[in-house]
Amino acid sequence: MLIAIDELPVKPFDLWHRIQGIAFVDHNVPRIIWQRASVLSIIDHHEDRRFALDASPRLIAPSASCASLVAKIILDEQEKGKLGTAHDELPKELADLLLRTIALDSRGLRKRKRQPIDVESSARVLPMRSWYGNELGTVMQGFARELKATKKALGELDVRDLLRRDGKSDS
Repeated sequence: MLIAIDELPVKPFDLWHRIQGIAFVDHNVPRIIWQRASVLSIIDHHEDRRFALDASPRLIAPSASCASLVAKIILDEQEKGKLGTAHDELPKELADLLLRTIALDSRGLRKRKRQPIDVESSARVLPMRSWYGNELGTVMQGFARELKATKKALGELDVRDLLRRDGKSDS
């Protein structure tokens, strides 16, 4: 389950010692309120700030989308038999979410924006969806166009909701 920080039942300052640890996705240094919590894993595509070097998995690598790194870890673990069997497919909803996020962040896998991991992860996830057989670039550019239009339709959100969409600051 994914929840926002203000939806936690207890304040993070009171919660850190009650949990086994936290995982960072799309950033690699804890916010001030989480500095005392154990860091279990880090998956990020920003500059490595050398925090929690013993986290596992700890994948910090260049990519247009952090979702590409998440997909790589999931699919690698699945191939090793640690997440079901190598023949199991990702849930369709997860495959959709990963592909659409990669498409949005990489602008449809455009050359100026994408990294090799974005193309590799997308190509590995695509066969798990009903569009398999369609050319990867065509599918991803279609997603990018669709998501760009959706992104423009945010006029009904208030300032608080807009900030919560992708806020990563301590404020």
